[in-house]
Amino acid sequence: MNEYGDISELLESDSRAMAFYNSLSLPMQRRLHRKGVRDLKALYDCVSAENSAELTDMMNTASANEMTGSVPSGGDLSQAEWEDFKNM
Repeated sequence: MNEYGDISELLESDSRAMAFYNSLSLPMQRRLHRKGVRDLKALYDCVSAENSAELTDMMNTASANEMTGSVPSGGDLSQAEWEDFKNM
């Protein structure tokens, strides 16, 4: 596999690399430039590692609708209090 001076040289020389790179988000493209990717395998590996890390972060993040802990455990709430929680 060819190694180039930088990612720009890789993209100019390898149409597969260019097609793959163009399918990526702009933030991902910027990260690839910062990481110094210089060959096609490194391009694929870096994107795979980045996506894996993002997936792990998403799996460890609570839902935007998550309300764990907002209702006291075992608390006797009035109808008005329940309505307040429902409207959060």
